[in-house]
Amino acid sequence: MDIKNKQAVSVFSHIRIKELENWLPFQQGPILVVDKLNYLVGVLDDNCVWKKRAEGKNELVENCISLRFLRISSLTEISENDPYHYDFFIMEGEGQYICYTASEVREWKYQQKINGLLGINQSLHEQLEIALRKNKEFTQILNSTYDEIFVTDEKGNVLFVSESCKHFTGLPPEAFINRNIHELVDKGIITNSVTLKTMATHTIHSVEQEYPSGKTVLATATPVFDEEGKLYRIVCNSRDISELVEMKRQLMEKQSAQQDQGAPITQRTIGSQKFITQSQNMISTLQLAERVAPTDSSIFIHGESGVGKGVLAKIIHEHSPRKDKPFVQVNCGAIPETLLESELFGYEAGAFTGANKRGKAGLVEMANEGTLFLDEIGEMPLGLQVKILQLVQDKTFKKVGGTTEKQVNIRIISATNKDLLQMIEEKTFRQDLYYRLHVVPLRLPPLRERKQDIALLADYFLEKFSSIYSRPIELTEDAKLLIQLQEWKGNVRELENFIEQIVVTAQKPLIHLEDLPLAMKHMIHNEHHLPFNHLTLKKAVEETEKQLLSHALKQHKTTRKMAKALGVNQTTIMRKLQKYELRNLQ
Repeated sequence: MDIKNKQAVSVFSHIRIKELENWLPFQQGPILVVDKLNYLVGVLDDNCVWKKRAEGKNELVENCISLRFLRISSLTEISENDPYHYDFFIMEGEGQYICYTASEVREWKYQQKINGLLGINQSLHEQLEIALRKNKEFTQILNSTYDEIFVTDEKGNVLFVSESCKHFTGLPPEAFINRNIHELVDKGIITNSVTLKTMATHTIHSVEQEYPSGKTVLATATPVFDEEGKLYRIVCNSRDISELVEMKRQLMEKQSAQQDQGAPITQRTIGSQKFITQSQNMISTLQLAERVAPTDSSIFIHGESGVGKGVLAKIIHEHSPRKDKPFVQVNCGAIPETLLESELFGYEAGAFTGANKRGKAGLVEMANEGTLFLDEIGEMPLGLQVKILQLVQDKTFKKVGGTTEKQVNIRIISATNKDLLQMIEEKTFRQDLYYRLHVVPLRLPPLRERKQDIALLADYFLEKFSSIYSRPIELTEDAKLLIQLQEWKGNVRELENFIEQIVVTAQKPLIHLEDLPLAMKHMIHNEHHLPFNHLTLKKAVEETEKQLLSHALKQHKTTRKMAKALGVNQTTIMRKLQKYELRNLQ
């Protein structure tokens, strides 16, 4: 209910009550009493007026007023108890008065409470709708994953199973939900339960499981703890590795057959580097490279970063008649554009301010009689591509500041991880230069297209770094399998760095699945977009707390404001800041 602003009628305090007899019955609201200066002195008490008249008295109006009124500037300043202490509430504005009775105010406050509760109810309803919608979306996300997600409570009661369980077991989620894991194991529906292992130890466990359908999965169970550190949930992620297991079996058979025949794994050694592969598409690329190596044709190597384009270029050089001559590698993206021309072609004496007085030979001239490897050719500035075109066509060039052309006898190999055809359309790479360089194209496939090489390379790098750091480290089969499952977007370079990290940070000689560095767990999370990974809950919570506190430090000036923003007390904030050794606040 909204109280209407009713302008109050007023009478002067010096008139007699008899003068009000004919007028008073027609007034529906309170009548205010004012003095000669129009200053409020009280509210007319109707009962008192009629009582006086009944007694035959004709007193002044000021003798029949109520002083139980409260001046207010707005209705909102009236407290809950005020309507029980005052009979009237009066607001003054622009020389006029508005008067409300206590009953009107009480009814208004009651209606305000009702409206507030209705608003809260509506807000709660909207929040419930949002929560239900998010829950539905979250369930849809989990059900869209190829991996099976299996969640139980601390007693093994199944709470959630994703739709992919049909792919693994042939049974719908309803066959598992609201059943206990012990019952499922007793009936033979689940064998070698990793959930039971985690229930017993409160730690992460991974096992290979074989289903009656013939599928093999890698199942990993992760414990989830509540705020008091008690086991709360167990989340199991099962990934179909049937294809990988079969690939591994075939690879082992092939390796065994090769060992029986004395045939080693295909590899090429260039200095301290080894090119190792078991992949047929990589072997085909190597064979083609060695076949064209004796010629002087320009070779163009395509491949993502980290696949070994530089190593392949050196293999080509080592198998060419120029193997005893210089191999000069130029990273076109690593040299500033302003220096690239002088670095490549050299400069004459006094060519520019700061130049060597005797001039300088460039990398092209240093590669004479040998091989010039132009790595990251896609980074070559458009203006400099003209001189490269002349070098490729005529094997001639001019030094910076020079007037005469110099002749060189070089073989040019180029490489890039960019789409040069797209760059040609965008007018950032010359088409004529592309075709001059692209005489013999070679493509190095990424690791994700040759997963059988991951295990070979991992073993090689493990042996290499174990020797370098004098730390004999081994990986369990589960750990190797998980490494082999990753996409390795940084390819061989990323895998090599990762294995080195394992060796130098290992705390024990045998690395299990749960011992893999955080980097691996981060990759698993990013690649598969799952809400669960192999990071323990305690570490995940600590990392999240630290990030939230660091962000709050930048946004707020005091621990009190931080506590308010984060929804905790100030003591907790101060204790957490000290725990994570973050800068303390007042």
